[in-house]
Amino acid sequence: MVFSQTPQWFSTHNHSQYPKELYIIGVGSSDGTAKGMEIAKRKAQADIASQIRVLIQAEMKNTTESFRLNADENIYSDFKSKAQSVLNEEILGIEIVETFLDEQTHTSYALTVLDRQKYCNTLSALLIEGWNKIAKLDSTASQFMEEGKISFAVQNLVTAKQTIFSLLPTQTLYNAVAPSLFIPPTIHTPTSLTLSIQKILSSITIEKVDGDKQKAKIGKQFPTPFTVKVLFHNDGKKIPCVNTVMVFEMGNEKHDVATDEQGIASYAPFVRPMKGKGMRVKLYFPKLEQELGTLLLFSAQYFSWKTVPPDIQFSVKSENPKLTKLISSTLTEMGYPISKKSSFLLTAITENISTKKIEGMGGTLYFINIDVIIKIINISAENEISSLRYASQGVGKSENEAIEKAIQKIKINSEELAEMLSTVE
Repeated sequence: MVFSQTPQWFSTHNHSQYPKELYIIGVGSSDGTAKGMEIAKRKAQADIASQIRVLIQAEMKNTTESFRLNADENIYSDFKSKAQSVLNEEILGIEIVETFLDEQTHTSYALTVLDRQKYCNTLSALLIEGWNKIAKLDSTASQFMEEGKISFAVQNLVTAKQTIFSLLPTQTLYNAVAPSLFIPPTIHTPTSLTLSIQKILSSITIEKVDGDKQKAKIGKQFPTPFTVKVLFHNDGKKIPCVNTVMVFEMGNEKHDVATDEQGIASYAPFVRPMKGKGMRVKLYFPKLEQELGTLLLFSAQYFSWKTVPPDIQFSVKSENPKLTKLISSTLTEMGYPISKKSSFLLTAITENISTKKIEGMGGTLYFINIDVIIKIINISAENEISSLRYASQGVGKSENEAIEKAIQKIKINSEELAEMLSTVE
């Protein structure tokens, strides 16, 4: 009778020299093939990786609850994806410490171990570096606030929050493997940083300085620029917000202006009829979450004005009906009257820059690049006064269809057009 000799460590997943609180133990076996021992070793290594994955799954739940990651679906999904992929790279530090060949059954056995602390030393260094960076960003943000550099302060806190999210998969792996949990050298959470950002945004006021309720003529620039002063209220002090981006919104068009050393930002666009509440001026900070972005609306200011009709009328005509309609509607929205008797003609022509045929399953398609040129013509003097050029692309089953689709994509910038029209005297 043949008795197999199975190592005890294979059956029990335990070894006296490698206590589980300090080591993760992996075992593997293979039958009597020529490469049986190599296969057993690979299985033992894979056994460790499998155990770590299970540990990570459990630790992910703890991390999610501790940092309230499931409050944001996108952040939670990103965290899960990164945490589950941390083992895609080779696990360094797995040692093959013992092998055994059963001479009776020709079965190969392998024992591998991973020193928990050694494996986590590199992770620990990365985590300490990351958390120290977070503390530095927070500390520098406070200095920026004292100096009125609010944009830099907010950006620091946003970066700190993003850094936490980038560290959490690594910290999850560390806590799953290490003998003891990683304790960050600083106390920061995404929630605490969000509250800090909210406090900053709620402490900013925008004051109207000049330009409100003025009277201006269509086709001219506003005689008095719309001007605001931006202040940060900190412990009873009103600190001018320096180099803070303000967005001046008129209809669908937006213009960014950075505040100066006194927290002042001004903008004088070309006059057009007022819509809604008029010109809205609000703060802008990049990379803000939507929830935080809505806070910016509470500090926004609105400017109103009255318009005087322009001195000049225009006639409109182009080679394409759609272009004629587009120009006419834009002029009307800008407050310009249209008259066929006008001496000034606003016209548009298209230039075919390039055409490319694309052969596909559905037949031939045409890919066309065009330029649309809008011109002001003085009919009496028979000369061109000024022009604008817009590029567009279109795809169609014929060249004409492709051109029509390209024309449909044209968006006329009202501010650019107003500046061109202002050249007419």
